[in-house]
This record gives sequence, structure tokens and C-alpha cells, in this order.
Amino acid sequence: VGTGEENNSGDSYYGAGILKSTDGGNTWTNYPGPFAGGANGGARIGGLVVHPKNSNVLLAAVGCCNPTLTSGVYRSADGGQTWTLTGNANNSQAYNVIFDSTGANAYASFDGNGVYNSTDGGVTWSADNGTGANALPTGGDTERVALAMDPNASTTLYAGVAITPFNGGSGELYGLYKTTNGGTSWTLLTNADYCLSQCWYDNVIA
Repeated sequence: VGTGEENNSGDSYYGAGILKSTDGGNTWTNYPGPFAGGANGGARIGGLVVHPKNSNVLLAAVGCCNPTLTSGVYRSADGGQTWTLTGNANNSQAYNVIFDSTGANAYASFDGNGVYNSTDGGVTWSADNGTGANALPTGGDTERVALAMDPNASTTLYAGVAITPFNGGSGELYGLYKTTNGGTSWTLLTNADYCLSQCWYDNVIA
């Protein structure tokens, strides 16, 4: 379990790092790692995923208000005891992180920076936002990105992109986008604004 409430509101609380159970949830061990404590309390872990072929490898999507910690995707290779920052999209918050069924590909979404892909189990990351007319919107007028994968087709992903509520932005949905080729190109889907003017806060897709 990754703790902390990564929802950008004034009453969203930081967490205590990672909690791990090895007996089906009866007992739990706390691994604070770099995520707990510090001047502003600690980080908020918006997503946590275990490698499907190696349970010692985990990825955490982290947003932080702690000046000693950088937002991004963190990777553990020892079951959550220690962590290394591997995905850093301009120091922006990471919201979702996903492994495909083999663990060969991982995807993460970042505040204002769209979607990133890893082909080495989360060790390195690169932007996966397409190009030209088939690109996922990124930049200063975008913010929170919700990400989900089709459970039956690992190269089919959906990304809900929020408009920032700051600097005159509406906070509404920029658009719901779909890729069927793992992010090489994205298509805008016709949809209602499912998160109204609070897409910076309650933008979730599954």
C-alpha cells in the first residue's frame, strides 16, 4: 500500500511511506523510505504497482511537498525497503503507474507532461505522447493526467488530461485520449466532461 492523498486539495494529507503485508493483510510493516517525514511531513503516493514476474520490484507514482524529495516515479528492487527516483518529467508529480502483464513495459502519467514509457522494468523512462495531430496535449495549460490500460490489450491505454485551474485555466477536462499502439499516436475520444471543473482533483479513469 502506498500512503498519502495525491489529490492537490488543501485538505489532502501526506502519507507514511509504504505499508507491506506478507500474510494476506493480517499484519503490516511500514517502510517509510524517502517518503515520510521532512519539513512538510512527507510525500503522497498516488499509484503503486508490483512487477508481475518479480514481486521484489515495485514502482511508485509520487507527488511531494517535501523540499528534500523530488516528485516522479520511484523504483524499488528489494520489496519496498529502498527506493530510487527513475522517472523524472521536469520534477512533476506522477499520478498513475502501470505494468503490462509481462512486466516488459511500464507506463506512468505526469502532471503537465503526459505519459511516459519504460521498456526495462522502470529503470529508465521516455516521453510517450505521440507527435503532430496525434499527440497527447502537454505543457503549461495541462495538469493532472489519469491513465488506465485495457486489461485485454496492453498497448491500448486511455489518458484523461486536465486543464490547469491556475493562471486563468478552467480546471475542466482537456480531453479523454486513447492509444492502441502503446503511445506512438493518440486519438481524442468524443466524451462528456466527466470531472466538470475539478479535473485537477477528481480525475480518475479505469
